[in-house]
Amino acid sequence: MKTILPLLSLFFLLFSCYQEQSVPVLIDFSVTVDENDYTVPVRISLLNRTTGAYGPTMGVSANLFENKVNAGISAAYNTNTANGTPTGNITNFRCNASYTFWKKHVLSIVLINQRRQSQERDTAKDFTTTCAYSYRF
Repeated sequence: MKTILPLLSLFFLLFSCYQEQSVPVLIDFSVTVDENDYTVPVRISLLNRTTGAYGPTMGVSANLFENKVNAGISAAYNTNTANGTPTGNITNFRCNASYTFWKKHVLSIVLINQRRQSQERDTAKDFTTTCAYSYRF
C-alpha cells in the first residue's frame, strides 16, 4: 500500500496537468460624426469591430467542517464576436467539492454543465464530471 500511493500520486500529477493557452481579444471601435455636422444634437455612429469572447463570471465557495470540506458553485456567460457581430454564446454552470483526509490527501469532484449556441452550428449541451485524488507535499 505504501508503494502504490506514491506511484498513484505521481500518475495523477503527470497526467492531470493542463497548460492554459491565451486567447487574443482585439477590441476595436470606430467613432464617426454623421455628415460632419457638429451642431446640436450631434449624431454619432459607434461601430464595434471587436473579435473575441467576453462575459461575466460569478462564484461562491466555502470551507466546511473545520476546513475538511470545500464546496463551491459558479456560473459564467460568454458572448463570442467576430468583427463586432455576435456569433454565439456559452453558458457554464459548475459545482465542485473536495474532501481533505489524513492532512495531505484530497479527493475532489467537479460537475460542469455547458451549453453552446452558435449561428453556424446546432446548440450543443455537455455535462462533464471529473473526479480526482491529490496529495499535498
